[in-house]
Amino acid sequence: MGHWGTMRAYLSNIPPKLLAAFLMTCGALCFSVSTALTKTLSPSLHTVVLVFLKSFFGFCFFVPFFYKKNPRFFYTKNLSLHIIRGGFVSLGVFLAYYTYRSLPLSLATSIGMTGPLFVACFSILFLREKVNKRKWALIVLGYVGVLIIVRPHQLVFSIGILTGISANISAASAVILAKKMTVIDKAPTVLFYSTLVTMCVSGMFSYGLWTYSP
Repeated sequence: MGHWGTMRAYLSNIPPKLLAAFLMTCGALCFSVSTALTKTLSPSLHTVVLVFLKSFFGFCFFVPFFYKKNPRFFYTKNLSLHIIRGGFVSLGVFLAYYTYRSLPLSLATSIGMTGPLFVACFSILFLREKVNKRKWALIVLGYVGVLIIVRPHQLVFSIGILTGISANISAASAVILAKKMTVIDKAPTVLFYSTLVTMCVSGMFSYGLWTYSP
């Protein structure tokens, strides 16, 4: 069966909701590490170039893997939606990286924690999903915790705060679109096009910005 087959068999025994929560946690952890590492890079490395490098290496890493498993994974009938979602992903990643590079790490992370609030609101508006009182209580409680950490009455307006909130809105929009698109397309297909669009958009805007001084 091999290591991949063994892993799939093991994951299939985990309840879907528990597995989804675990994968979301792992994804958030990876993104947090990725954005935290941007603080160690030289300011001369433009954020657009950073987004391009991220998407480029991500594309090179996962596309051969999925192509080997199923060569038809990149066929889709929702190309326009994939392009729109890729635009949201590109904008969200750029704004998030800019935020983490321009604000203190603790403040940027606190602002990033407001993301679930936008996802919950958008899911009600666009997916007609129901959010029960317990979930709303947890979301509001988490948001209050963020406000306590951020202390908005002590903040001086910064473009980084605005980009952080905008990044959450873009990310929430991408999540909602992914939820609708995975009804027809498989997850690898959605991931393929979002990475491809991000790589193309960031590559286009990064032309002429390749300067780096360690």
